[in-house]
Amino acid sequence: MAMVRAFVPTTLDGLRALASDGAVPAGSPAALPTPGLRALPAAAGADAEELDYLALRVAAAESLRLLAGSGAQRPADLRRVVLAVDVPPSEVAEMDAAGTGRVRLAAPVPLGRVAAVFVDEPSASAAVGDAVAAGGTPDAVADVDLLWYATQEIPDLAG
Repeated sequence: MAMVRAFVPTTLDGLRALASDGAVPAGSPAALPTPGLRALPAAAGADAEELDYLALRVAAAESLRLLAGSGAQRPADLRRVVLAVDVPPSEVAEMDAAGTGRVRLAAPVPLGRVAAVFVDEPSASAAVGDAVAAGGTPDAVADVDLLWYATQEIPDLAG
């Protein structure tokens, strides 16, 4: 079965829920290289890896908005989290009408289809806190890259 890579924004609390529940809930927002994302000026001439990176950045910005809405205050919790998940195209709903790469997952995604986790390093919490204080605008963290973690590291990250 063909799969697409989607990037699911979440928070450390969401990562804890994934570790506990064993699945990303249906209806979760996600980002992927939709035709609309591919048409953006930033995607001109981009290869598949660069398109995935753009979708990751869309999800990271959404993670920041989730943090802004969560009321997270502890510096340890002020970190963006994005899950890279593999889903069949039939499990992607609400395809990107606005050309941003944003979609929703139509079905739960089991932990076994999470390919990787991207998380801010702890030292980025001040910049993330500034971005949260500014209402979740990503400008304060535009130059901060997320670190890649294997799925085996989810319990440590969620701890």
